[in-house]
Amino acid sequence: MVQIKYSIIIPHKNIPHLLSRCLASIPICPEIEVIIVDDDSDPEKVDFEDFPGSDRCYTQIIFTKEGKGAGYARNVGLRHAKAKWLIFADSDDYFNDCFFSSIEKFYDSNADLVYFSATSVDSETLEPATRHTELSNAIYDYDINNPKSIETIKYYNWEPWGKMFNHAHIKENRILFDEVAVGNDAGFVITAGHFSQIIEVDKEPIYCVTHRTDSLTHEVSEAAFDDRYRAVLLVNGYLRRFDREQMIPVFPFISRSVKFGVLKFFTMLFMALKSGENIFYGSKKYIEDLFRSRHRAVRGYFGIDEDLSL
Repeated sequence: MVQIKYSIIIPHKNIPHLLSRCLASIPICPEIEVIIVDDDSDPEKVDFEDFPGSDRCYTQIIFTKEGKGAGYARNVGLRHAKAKWLIFADSDDYFNDCFFSSIEKFYDSNADLVYFSATSVDSETLEPATRHTELSNAIYDYDINNPKSIETIKYYNWEPWGKMFNHAHIKENRILFDEVAVGNDAGFVITAGHFSQIIEVDKEPIYCVTHRTDSLTHEVSEAAFDDRYRAVLLVNGYLRRFDREQMIPVFPFISRSVKFGVLKFFTMLFMALKSGENIFYGSKKYIEDLFRSRHRAVRGYFGIDEDLSL
């Protein structure tokens, strides 16, 4: 019997055509098991009789009805994974051609975590995008003799894609995804990085992350704003837990919240203080940018790449 080497876990909701594209980028072979976890998709948007991957070898499809989001779906996938290495993909992204040859180089590695580079494109036009830039910079700046570059790789590189996690390492440290609407993956990645004793870094861009204007990342409603703010507080909580000094500034969020009303402003302020945030951290730069009428982004990970001015 051929040994399963890699478990690829893909959460999915309501984008079957993009899931099909993702699956098409994964080699079909007994060494790779693909676990698709559907997060209660809408029957009007998904044909469950012809679900992507249903006729694909070495592919398991799990249908959940709880509708708890990608973090919950990934945790379900973790419970079914059998391989030595765990790999995560979003259903609207895909793997690049160098994927399999690159990960194979590290199959016998005793690393806890392997970090790779990535590329990014517009999901519709496939024109180059910039969502991968921070990750790629961290990968290319990595120096095993430079503690700062190691810290950047481990603690400030929050997406689960473009990485290979040693399954035993994840189990031993009981690491799971947060089951929240936004930012469910950051704690998983930060914690896995923190407890890793051995890491490997490779410059090959095995993954392509896409830019979609209709994704949760770019929703601009008050509810989406609240979700992103809670995600920032969640990530900062992990960074404090592991004694990191660099945080995500909450001042821009608190300042911008006044557009939703005075009550929202004080609610955001109270949440920050209760969480132990330094509300003035990063405020000087933010105010300088306002006076200079410059755009300022918090992090692409949170989808706050529009103008943060009031």
